[in-house]
Amino acid sequence: MYRYGFQGQERDDGIKDLGNLYNFTFRIHDLRVGRFLSLDPLINLFPWNTPYAFSENRLIDAIELEGLEAFTVHGTASNPATFNKMTDRDIKRLSGNKTVNRDFSWESDRGFNNSFFNDQGDRYEAAQALSKHVISNMKSGEDSTIIGYSHGGNVALQAVKLIKGQLQEGDNRKLNIISIATPAYNGAFDLGNPANSGMDSHTHFYSESDIIQTFGANLFGSKDASRTYKSTLTKNFKVNDIKKVSFPDATNPGMKEKVDVPLNNPVESHSIHRNNPQLLNKE
Repeated sequence: MYRYGFQGQERDDGIKDLGNLYNFTFRIHDLRVGRFLSLDPLINLFPWNTPYAFSENRLIDAIELEGLEAFTVHGTASNPATFNKMTDRDIKRLSGNKTVNRDFSWESDRGFNNSFFNDQGDRYEAAQALSKHVISNMKSGEDSTIIGYSHGGNVALQAVKLIKGQLQEGDNRKLNIISIATPAYNGAFDLGNPANSGMDSHTHFYSESDIIQTFGANLFGSKDASRTYKSTLTKNFKVNDIKKVSFPDATNPGMKEKVDVPLNNPVESHSIHRNNPQLLNKE
C-alpha cells in the first residue's frame, strides 16, 4: 500500500487505524479533527494563533508551512532598516513563512553600488552575495521566500538562478519571490525579468500613485521600467492606497462630491511597505 497521501505526508496507520494520522516533519496530524496532536515548535512566534491549528484552520485550500524562512532585500540608496515598519507578523502574513531573516545588505559601504545610478550589473553583484546569504541560511528541506523592495526585488529575481544552481541535484526546495514597488523589466534578455528567473512563484505589489517605480527608475537607469510584469509566472497586485475626500460640487452649489485621493504623495507612495504595510494583501 502506498504510504504517502494528504499533502504528500507519510501515513501512520499503526495508531488510529488506516488513513487517520499523518507524520509531518515536526508533528503528527489527526485528519479526523483537523488538528495536530502536539504544540507548534514555533509557538512563541505566533501568539495570536492556537498552537494546535492546521494551516491557519484552512483545511481545504491551504498547505501546512513548516518552518519556512523569508528573506528581506532593501532597495536603492537604502539599508535593511527600510523594513523596520513591517513587523515579522506583517511579513509572515504576506509570505506564509514562519521565520524572517533581515540580515542581508547591499549597501554602498559594503562594496556595492547602491547609489541611484546602480544598473543591472551592480544588482547582479548584489544577487551573487544574496545567493550566498540565502544558501547559508536556508533550512534543510524547506522552501523559502525572498521579499525585495524597489530594486531589491530585481536583486532577488537575479539571485534565484544562482541559488538554485548551488542546490544539490534532487533538492527540490521551492524559492518564491515577492517584489514591492519594484521597477518591472520585461525585456527578453533582462536578468530581472521573472520569465528568466526560474523562481517557483512571483507576487508583485505596486501603486499607481508611485512616481519612483517608473519615472524615477527611468530617469536614473538605462532601461525602461514598467509598472507591472508581463510574465505568466507573476501575479500583479495593485495596492488600494486611495481614500475618498469630499469637495464642494462646482455644478451643484451646497452639495459635495467625493473624489479619489492618494493616501501619500507620489514619492511616499513608493514606500508602501513602510507607510501602509496593511495594504499589502493578495485580495
